[in-house]
Amino acid sequence: MRSRLAVILVADVVGYTRLMAEDEARAIAAVMSLRDSRLEPRVIECGGEVLKRLGDGWILAFGSVTAAMKCARDVQEALAEDPQLAIRIGGHLGEIVEDDSDFYGTGVNLAQRLQSEAPPGGIMVSQDLVRQLSGDLAEGFEDAGSFELKNIPFPVQAYQWRPAPANAVQAPDMVPKIAVERIESAPETPDTQAAAQDLYDQIVLLTSRRTGIQVVDNNADAEYVIRGRLRLSGTRGRLTVSLLVGREGRTAFSRNYEGDTTDPFAFCDDIAGLAVSDLRMQTSRLDADRAKLMPLEQMSVSELRARAVGHIYEATVEGFMDARNVIERALELSPRDPISLAMRVGIFHWLSAAGYVDVTPDDWDSYAEDVAVAMEAEPRSDFVLHTMAIVKIIHDRDASAGRRFSEMALEISPNYMLGQMSLSWAYLLGGDFDNGIKILKRVTKQVEDDPFVTKLLFQLAAAQYCNGEHADALDTMERIVAIKPRNPPYHRLRALCFEALGDEAGAARALEMARTVRADQLEHCVLPPLPGQFEDLHGKICPERQNGTHVPRGTVVDLSPREAS
Repeated sequence: MRSRLAVILVADVVGYTRLMAEDEARAIAAVMSLRDSRLEPRVIECGGEVLKRLGDGWILAFGSVTAAMKCARDVQEALAEDPQLAIRIGGHLGEIVEDDSDFYGTGVNLAQRLQSEAPPGGIMVSQDLVRQLSGDLAEGFEDAGSFELKNIPFPVQAYQWRPAPANAVQAPDMVPKIAVERIESAPETPDTQAAAQDLYDQIVLLTSRRTGIQVVDNNADAEYVIRGRLRLSGTRGRLTVSLLVGREGRTAFSRNYEGDTTDPFAFCDDIAGLAVSDLRMQTSRLDADRAKLMPLEQMSVSELRARAVGHIYEATVEGFMDARNVIERALELSPRDPISLAMRVGIFHWLSAAGYVDVTPDDWDSYAEDVAVAMEAEPRSDFVLHTMAIVKIIHDRDASAGRRFSEMALEISPNYMLGQMSLSWAYLLGGDFDNGIKILKRVTKQVEDDPFVTKLLFQLAAAQYCNGEHADALDTMERIVAIKPRNPPYHRLRALCFEALGDEAGAARALEMARTVRADQLEHCVLPPLPGQFEDLHGKICPERQNGTHVPRGTVVDLSPREAS
């Protein structure tokens, strides 16, 4: 065995499978032209070597950091104006171990994983490599965040570069930086100061655990600033938290959190967890807005995921359909990306449950396999665990397993909204309406400013109705229609509540509203999973949900959504 230190580059053709399906001969000719005229000759000119050809990819090695990065940038800049062909390059400075037949090493694996995270036409390199760059070669590399990469035992800090062709939109910095200010406290006593310090430490700790963001000290370097003020009085405490858009100084979100301070540690843990959960939703929404500024074809997998989140936050059927297509694009770039796989399952569940897409049993089996792959790669992702819970609840009708995976997600992020929602679903499916309703009440209060609040209130009202709490269910529905008055399923559930309360006139009025209103935008009305004796509720409230369009797994199409009837 021989070993050497080298710059390892891994290059791969973007969308090669799609290109082959569209025109096999043309795809092969394009790759051969790339190999013979653009890539390999430039590698040799820069003193590099081709370690292995991979059909539509290459593993390259260089003895010089400068030569490797100059070669990678030259190739990408030459390809930038080619509309037919793009490649992604991953790079790392590491050890290569060789024998007479092959080569090995963690450095090769790491470069391959980084290549799958690179944007089309761009380069993604490890921190170890970027630290060796200087001068012009260092320009344009931006912090891409920390990545959990398969078979790599530690998080990898990565940096990305992409050329800026003429007429292209300048890409925003896609890794948001968040500054957490010291929390002010009143009155100025040792106890309040200690509690404020504890809250600050908890918020920094919980925020730092998130992937795709970076916590920084300097407000001037941050896209977002978290600002807080704590006030204690007797055994009560109130923390006021604000999220500011850093460079604008605009307050994008603000909320008060109150609790009992008899146990100061429990108070700080609970309040910090609630605040960070809300801040997670708000920064995800704001990041998604920034992601819309970039052309889709230039985006990396992580950027595409942020773009999909933006479409989901539109809280409409059209938004979910757009999110589906964006995630299919991400999976074209990286077919086994765990978060994208889990997102696809969640998107199709919502569209299917709302009646706009039919998911066959075979589809669900494939989605269950997708989540299993995601779990293997990201076993500590609260989102992946939540998605596994959904598969167990919806596909397997296994309330016990759904509860177990939901609780695992909440062990990681105790106030995670999606984890709480799937836990409530597990309780409801198992017939424990009291606990399911209790959790849904807590979640709807937590997301009262979120665009999904009406969706969660709808689930709460359905659970209350099935539990015989007809007056409470009607009150919940009145809250919903005050926000969204033009949605037929909402009025159908109101009619059932009136009927159960003996108000025939109210039921008739609600049914007439359901018959005559036309939604301004397509709403997806998703009921929670219910025990068998209540399954007919779906057909009563959402009869149109039986008419979905089947979309084979992996299809990217422009569905024309139907108007809700």
